Amino acid sequence: MGSKNLLAIAADGTQSPPYGTRGLKDINREINLGEGSMGYRDDGGGGTWRMVSVLHPVGGLPEFNFAPRDTEDGRKLMRDAVEAGPYVVTAEGCYLCGIKCHKNVYNKTDDGEKGRFRAKVDYEPLALLTSNLGIYDDAAALDLIELTDELGMDAISLGVTLGYAMEWNRRHPEALIAEGLAYGDAAGTGAAIERIAAGEFVAIGQGTHRLAIQTGESDYAMHSKGVEFPAYLPHTNPAYPWALAGGHMSMKTYLLAQIERETDIDYWVDATTNRGPTIHARRHHRPLQVLAPRSSPSRQRPSESRPVSTSAQTNYSKWSTEPSSAATPTNDAEDSNRTTTRCHLMHTRPSNTQPSLSSTPRSSSTNTGNV
Repeated sequence: MGSKNLLAIAADGTQSPPYGTRGLKDINREINLGEGSMGYRDDGGGGTWRMVSVLHPVGGLPEFNFAPRDTEDGRKLMRDAVEAGPYVVTAEGCYLCGIKCHKNVYNKTDDGEKGRFRAKVDYEPLALLTSNLGIYDDAAALDLIELTDELGMDAISLGVTLGYAMEWNRRHPEALIAEGLAYGDAAGTGAAIERIAAGEFVAIGQGTHRLAIQTGESDYAMHSKGVEFPAYLPHTNPAYPWALAGGHMSMKTYLLAQIERETDIDYWVDATTNRGPTIHARRHHRPLQVLAPRSSPSRQRPSESRPVSTSAQTNYSKWSTEPSSAATPTNDAEDSNRTTTRCHLMHTRPSNTQPSLSSTPRSSSTNTGNV
């Protein structure tokens, strides 16, 4: 709609509808309080934030541009870890929605009550603006999420594009872009987000696809047809290609390969055409239609555990442009230690192609142009 200068479509009227609303109320009650939404409520799975606790233990949390490390750093972003700090986490849904899947985080006052609002936390903005950029500090995570929301930017596209820029810089220390933005640099990330919003980092502001065209390296550009990937690893999900044409949960197959660690083609075909739709139909109470039968013995399904686990304006001027210590590998030996769930294509060594981009290190005062 934005390309057509259309902001919204709204309808209003002065007369009541000529039909009763009792049925609609029952439907809304089932949506808000029924089994289908239980995983997103605090009395069930605890909202989308729970996915950090689900994905990190099986190597599925996006880290360092969708290349997870075999470390415990991701646990710092789990809800219980953040809630144990000086914060109060509450379930406060969007307007007129009773599910309350996102969680609002506030500073905790001395008497244990809610203080200043910090951020609205959902799984994907959290993961892609933090662990995917090598950032694991809870305070920085909240600031980056709130900054992105306040500037009206899409956290998923932004986090993926910044991850690409950081990976380029890691591979090309001789041709840095975005003033040398590096993994783990929370202050630099905040400053870069502000500059993107101000129209200064034009190439990054246009997204991963166009940035990769300019650099000439697309092997680690995590997008499909110009749309950045959601916060689920494509190389561990049998049905990911089909997910991009519909629901990004890809027929509920996004955990099967990570838990069961199978990679043969028969397994992926079965997971995509049989088991995934079975899980999806069971979750959403829809009649099951098996897409393609197979003659080989069926495998045991993995258990589907569900771990339970008015805003004050953020002071954005605190973002420093000084470099911080970057949590990035510095040699090929460290690069080879990434988890076994990695995609080999993502780690293809870069070519010698240089980007046609004006680039200088962060410490330089020279204008870096559009990147």
